[in-house]
Amino acid sequence: PYGSYLISQNNYPAVLQLFIHGTRCTAGLIGPKTFITAAHCFASKNDGYVIFDNKKINFKAYISPEYNRDDLIIGKFK
Repeated sequence: PYGSYLISQNNYPAVLQLFIHGTRCTAGLIGPKTFITAAHCFASKNDGYVIFDNKKINFKAYISPEYNRDDLIIGKFK
């Protein structure tokens, strides 16, 4: 598809695909249970899941009260 393509998790182990209530975003793993992504991914919801190592893992994102669509957001796996 235009603008995206599948990659091997073995080649890019720190890259995640987030599933957030019908939308998808890319994130970078920055710790064992922590990721960073674009704030616009969380326009109305702050939870979702990833598929990692063939497992569905739920997460919660922490959105600042001063939320700005141009910000970055930190998320934690539950």
